[in-house]
This record gives sequence, C-alpha cells and structure tokens, in this order.
Amino acid sequence: MAVSVYNEPDLSKTQIVRPGGNISFPLAGEVAAAGRTPEELALVIEQRLASYVRNPRVTVIVTKYDSRRVNVLGELRDPGVVRFASDITLLEAVSRAGGLTEDAELVNGVLLRDGEVQPVDLFRLFRRADSSQNVVMKPGDTVLIPSVKDRKVMVLGQVNKPLIVPVTPGLNITEALSRASGLTDDADLMGSMLIRDRQVQPVDFYKLLREGDFTQNVALKDGDTILIANIRETKVFVLGQVAKPNVVPVTPHLTLVEAIARAGGITDNADLPGSLLIRNGQAQPVNYERLLRKGEASQNIVLEANDVVLIPNVTDRKVFVLGEVARPQTLALRTGTTLVEALASAGGLTLNAKRSNVLVIRGGLGEPRILAVNVDTVTNEGQVAANVNLEPGDIVYAPRTLIADVVKSFQDLNTILTPFVTAMSGIVLGPGVAAVLQGRGVPQVTPIVVSP
Repeated sequence: MAVSVYNEPDLSKTQIVRPGGNISFPLAGEVAAAGRTPEELALVIEQRLASYVRNPRVTVIVTKYDSRRVNVLGELRDPGVVRFASDITLLEAVSRAGGLTEDAELVNGVLLRDGEVQPVDLFRLFRRADSSQNVVMKPGDTVLIPSVKDRKVMVLGQVNKPLIVPVTPGLNITEALSRASGLTDDADLMGSMLIRDRQVQPVDFYKLLREGDFTQNVALKDGDTILIANIRETKVFVLGQVAKPNVVPVTPHLTLVEAIARAGGITDNADLPGSLLIRNGQAQPVNYERLLRKGEASQNIVLEANDVVLIPNVTDRKVFVLGEVARPQTLALRTGTTLVEALASAGGLTLNAKRSNVLVIRGGLGEPRILAVNVDTVTNEGQVAANVNLEPGDIVYAPRTLIADVVKSFQDLNTILTPFVTAMSGIVLGPGVAAVLQGRGVPQVTPIVVSP
C-alpha cells in the first residue's frame, strides 16, 4: 500500500503489511493495519503524526493484494514463505522456493492443510508428469519435503567396505550388503544381526545368503544397522554416540567402561537413559546414567563376544508440532521439554487455533491417550501443573475444531501420518499412537484442563 502525507514527501512511503497485520511508519511507529479500511488506517496515522506534524493529512491507497501465503519447507534451495495474489499450484510454489535440492526425498512429501496431513508424491509429479499431484495451493498450506540423507542404514563388521547407505525405495539386506562390496572371508553369518529400534530382528543371515531363503531378505528402514560378525575373532560392537564407533576385540575381563573408552568415549549428544547393551538378542539391565555419571561399579559388567553397546542420539528423541501453529515442525526433545515450550519453538499458535483444546497424542506400551490442554491456563493463569512434559514420539496438534472432531480427523489419517513421522525422524510410532491414528477402538481421552 502507498501511504502519503500532504506536503511531507519524506514521510510518504510504500508499505507492506507484515504477517502479523502491522506496518511500521515513520514517527507513528507500529500501526495495526489488519481489519481496517484505508480511510480508518489513514485516520490512525494522522492521530499518531499530530504530535510531530501540523495538521497532517494522510492518504492510504492499496496498490496490491498479496496477503495469501503458503510455507514451503525442507529440501528446497530457498525454503520459507511464498506469497501470492492469484492461485498457484504445488509446482509453482516449489519453483518460487528455488526448486528442489539434490537431497530431496520425492516420494514422501507432505501437505499440511486445515489440520490434516495429505501425502504428496513429487516423484509422480516431476518424473511422470502426473498432474493429479499438482494440487492448487490454499492460503495457510504447508509443504514439507524431507531429505533422503535423513533416512539411512549402517552396514558394519565383516563387509569389504563398511559404510552408511541412504534408504531408497525397496532397499533390502542383500542390496545393502552389495553396496558394501559383499562379505569378507571371515564373515560369521550365524552371529550376524539386524538391529532396528534398539532391538535385534529375527533375521537368519545364514539361510538368506547360503540357502537362498529370500523370506529373510527384509526391507530395511531408516535407522537400521546390519552387523556382520567375525568368525575368527571375538568382538563387541560399540555404536552410536561415541567419538569413534568401532568393533572392539574382546580381551579377558573387558568391561563396559573400557569398551566405551576404546571407542573414544561418549559424545555430548549421548542419550544415556536410552542406551542399551544387547546380548543374544536381549537387552541387559544396565544403567548407563549411574555407570558413567555416578561411577557405580556394579553397572560396569564384563562383556561377552558379539555384545552390542548402543548409545543413541538424544536429538533423535523427537516430537511433532502440527496444526494451527506458525511453523509446523519436528522438534528435538530435550529432557523436561514442555507443551508450551514446543508451541513456542513452532512460532506459537495462530489466531485460528482453539487454545482451550490443544492436543497431545501419546502412544507407547499402554493404552493410547489424548491429552487436551487449555494453553491459556498455563500462559495467562500460571497453572504450571497443566503444562504437559512431552515424551518421545508425542504429537502436539493445535486444532480449529472441537475435540471430538479432531479425534475423528486423526482416525481418518490412517496410513498417512505414521509414514510421515517415520520418514521425518526415524521414530516408529508406538502401538498406542498407531491405534489412535488407525482408528482401532475408542481412544482414552484424558482432559487435563478443558474450558467450555
């Protein structure tokens, strides 16, 4: 818009209304433009200028309507807000954001619209010219393009070229081993294992690679680790957040602390409460926090051949903030992170958010729960007890509608949200969250603070 002051050319300016609805005008400061006519806005500016200019006469003329916007985020050359005056398609929005990077994951794109998650297959759009994927964008849409580099598996041990393999569609065990240039002569197939989500999977490498039993050739997922043991040596594997992930030879009375020291010690991102010692496919009762922080010798157990010491990354413990927030995102979960902190990291709630029913969808080993929180009682009334401490895998959802409608919308997501969460973070949703998203049974709704 053009704002001019009669006989004051230095004050006449072209203004762009910012996302919050305000403009900044000389001498007048911050002025709310949203919701006002040009005449009303001119009168407010005149009143502000009256202290500095004698009988100011202000004229406001709207020169361009460009208030509609979408967020295009992720693997783009210039990610951010795309503004538009007339209708644009997904392809045009991606183009205005600079186009895709080389690391863009084409298959698992996501469109967030009106609190719902819709899959976007850019592979079909760009490689097969499938116009059905070229949706028309609506104001407030958010497009998320994940990175293929964020989805990887590790192939370690007795392979010719131990390496990290990006996850591509259809990647399985034999293909991953082939990319690692195959097995060495010392490969111990009977002692080899596939680790997924810190658990050993029931895969028989001997049947797969010696007997040709391709029922064992499972499809790999982000975060998987293939460990090929050595038939000639007894070793333990120290993996994850250590300075030098390594295969450590087993010496007499090799302890857990000594093995971690040989791998260079833990990094700053080590998640000690989530760390594991895996032996014969079972997690052993070891408290890494007490061992490495408090020096309790009772936790420093003697290791055995083919033990796996797994130190995960604390930044891989994530939550998802979706719906009516300024910047929907995946958020690294630190100990003690609360609902209000997660909302603040996502830019806060929008004006359309139903502040009295912000939801935390939580799963796990127990029954699924939906926690409904009145954010205003925390931020305005100081009820700290209502500020939920978040847990890994939580989904924070700020709806527009009543809670019953939100539950219905999540049940309708079924196969959409689960692969999105998995693709973006490597976290596999627990059975509780999966039950909610897939509409199995009636979820338990636990209202914490719900205002009428």
